[in-house]
Amino acid sequence: MKYLKKYEYLKDDPVRPHLTLSERLNIGRIYYTGEEEDPDAIVCVAFLNSIPTKEEHLMSMCNGGRPQPMFGQFHLVWCPYTVWSYKKGAGRDIIFKLRDIAIEHKTKRLVTLSPKTDMAHKFHISNGAKLLSDNEETRNYEYEL
Repeated sequence: MKYLKKYEYLKDDPVRPHLTLSERLNIGRIYYTGEEEDPDAIVCVAFLNSIPTKEEHLMSMCNGGRPQPMFGQFHLVWCPYTVWSYKKGAGRDIIFKLRDIAIEHKTKRLVTLSPKTDMAHKFHISNGAKLLSDNEETRNYEYEL
């Protein structure tokens, strides 16, 4: 998993296409698997100290544009808030790679901020996450670390 530097792929985000590049960089980091010229999957991750229950919470919890520590060091919660793939199985792979890195960095929790869709629910449940919270606008799924 590598840090994404070619931002033209962000237009393909099916979950939060309205977020600008500056908003995403303020929130956290953007990673990809595969080759940067031909990514397999992309995930946007926030590094937080608590769990957001809506997008506005996510935005307000972030650090106002100061550089984020690499891979969320010193943060208790890693929060993937959007993931998409270009190849079958790549979304699952990037979530599992993120989980493995979170474990290496002794992160306490890996909790998503997901849309309330059947597709997101099936994706996270089939990949071993547990539904943590069913909120008004979103759902939080937690992956065991």
